[in-house]
Amino acid sequence: MLNETLTNSRLIARNAAINLLGYGAPLAAAFFSIPLLMDALGTALFGILSLVWVLFGYLGLFDLGLGRALTQMVAQELGRGARENIPNIVWTGSAILAGVGAVLAALCWFFIPFLVISVLRLSPELIDETLWSFRILTASLPFLLLSLGLRGVLEAYQKFSATNAVRIPMGVFTFIGPVLVLPFSSTLTAISVVLASGRVVSCIAYLIICPVLIPDLRNKASIRPALTISLLRFGGWVTITNIINPLLFYIERFFIAATLSATAVAYYATPSEIITKLLLVSSAFMGVLYPAFAASFASDRKRTEALFMGGIKYIGISLFPIAMLVVLYAEEGLALWMGSEFASQSAPVLKWLSPGVLILSLGHIPYALIQGAGRPDIAAKLHLVELPIYLALLYWWTVSYGIVGAAKAWTLRGVFETSIMYIIALAILKSKGFDIPNLMKILLSGSFILCLFAILEGKYLKAAATVTFIPAYFAVVWYKWLSPNERSFIGSLFHRLSRSGGKR
Repeated sequence: MLNETLTNSRLIARNAAINLLGYGAPLAAAFFSIPLLMDALGTALFGILSLVWVLFGYLGLFDLGLGRALTQMVAQELGRGARENIPNIVWTGSAILAGVGAVLAALCWFFIPFLVISVLRLSPELIDETLWSFRILTASLPFLLLSLGLRGVLEAYQKFSATNAVRIPMGVFTFIGPVLVLPFSSTLTAISVVLASGRVVSCIAYLIICPVLIPDLRNKASIRPALTISLLRFGGWVTITNIINPLLFYIERFFIAATLSATAVAYYATPSEIITKLLLVSSAFMGVLYPAFAASFASDRKRTEALFMGGIKYIGISLFPIAMLVVLYAEEGLALWMGSEFASQSAPVLKWLSPGVLILSLGHIPYALIQGAGRPDIAAKLHLVELPIYLALLYWWTVSYGIVGAAKAWTLRGVFETSIMYIIALAILKSKGFDIPNLMKILLSGSFILCLFAILEGKYLKAAATVTFIPAYFAVVWYKWLSPNERSFIGSLFHRLSRSGGKR
């Protein structure tokens, strides 16, 4: 029997907001820390530190998709009401992660000298420091991977307050920690020790929090070989997606560098870095909806459908006006920030990437449903088919049309991927309750509006479009798309905020 508290709409909305804060806090810490670290370390050492941060980010790929697998399998058992199976799943997965982490840490210890000495072009005085920094970081791999698994278990129970109570300080510490070291040492080795220690502390925190918040984990458990096979099968497909996704998102920059110039990369990468931050909104929703889909799909398809449509609606409502304003004021905004010459090159890129980001954001919902339903192989196979097609198109359009061609190829890929994801998700749900023609009308209307705004010229015409469209848009959202319960909830929320503001 489905525990409805795990798929409660208000809980999901609250957890999505907490997730978004979890993504945003490290960005704020980075904004504060990077100038200080650049001044203290110098360009060369800071460049190595940036590689350390990248290494920290990508070490998570070594979890073999088991964090995601644990979330899906635990949420599925919760949806079925089979809590007695959960301890075996959790501790089997945790044992695998700790073991894999230990083996990989040992392998990395011997491989890192080759990477540092033969692959990276470093000055001789930086080699020893870089070597030991990388070794220290990879020694924390067992703790990092175990943390990812335990976090996945907490997410299955919708304990996002707990996961972010660990993740937010850890994300902030990744950037603030090196700053705190500076009064005592400006060596990368010392900074790496502090960062690795943070990983150990976060792992201990998860080990303490999980049994406290999840009584199921206090029950007797054993490692089951059959569960190992299921976890690794699910995680293997997730790993394929995790490897291909960064390529699909960032490889166009390497194509631009190879076929055009490094300057062209700057003109492309700057607007790309800005607009793709909007994906954090849909990622926050996806992280919460994924375990909710896994729990509800096992026993209550109607609830899954409601969550699916709600996710589409809320992401669309949130991001469409932002995408519209970015398309409308791309050149003015970039000129104000980077200068008119830079804006003249980058604004067309930003205009083309904006609808692509909106479409990919909406694509996060069917992607979460497909994986939550226990079919990570579908998304992985789609990405395997998609990658060579995209690479061919990207090369052709980059050579033919420059950075604007690369942006068009990126957005077209997003349209293709999202369309296929929706077709597959609707087939998995096997529902006749969706008003697909109406959904298509909304999407086509939105696309037409974005295209129309992209060709508008003149500040007065743009201002008129803004003051006309924005009020009309929110009026349609309020009266047409939001249900009476949703309007009541939003009204009560604003009422509480106004009362709390008045008391101050």
